[in-house]
Amino acid sequence: MHFTLDQIYIFIEVYKYLILYPLVIAEGTVVTVIAGFLASLGVLNIYLVIIVAILGDLTGDHIYYFIGRLGREKFIGRWGHFLGIGIGRVKELEKKYKHHAGKMLFLGKFAFGLEVLNLVVAGAARVPYRKFMAYIFIPTILKYTFFALLGYFFGSAYVTISVILHDLILAIPVFLAILVAAFFIYRFFMKKIFKNI
Repeated sequence: MHFTLDQIYIFIEVYKYLILYPLVIAEGTVVTVIAGFLASLGVLNIYLVIIVAILGDLTGDHIYYFIGRLGREKFIGRWGHFLGIGIGRVKELEKKYKHHAGKMLFLGKFAFGLEVLNLVVAGAARVPYRKFMAYIFIPTILKYTFFALLGYFFGSAYVTISVILHDLILAIPVFLAILVAAFFIYRFFMKKIFKNI
């Protein structure tokens, strides 16, 4: 469920931290930028915004991690094709996570549009919980401190910033889908060409 920027702004202004926490779980960085802007107006406290945003994002990360970990067979088997993964792919990634879990989790926190997939696969690949927490904690602090301060110091441009972030998050999966489609079309035509040679 996605909210409009105006709805997010009003919700936070009226309900403050009570609504900020679940909104960060649902919408993440866009909400944090708006909350930072409201802190610059004195509506919220910037330190509390950063703390609540970090806690909200960590909660969301845990939800996706445990969806993958506890529902490995059922969830991936039933819904994995929507995320572009199957059990076979999870088993391949599991090997990579054993050797590169730190890199994949750390960098995954900054991969807009792919973060959810990364967390679900980390859970499905049975990345140990302590390792999972160790590698998402610091990047979460850095990421949400940055976006809160971005809203705080550049608050007058919060709508533009939020729209750009929102469009970027939506554009990445669309761009990836186009690339995948182009690859399969290319492969289809290459097979036809070589078949006729």
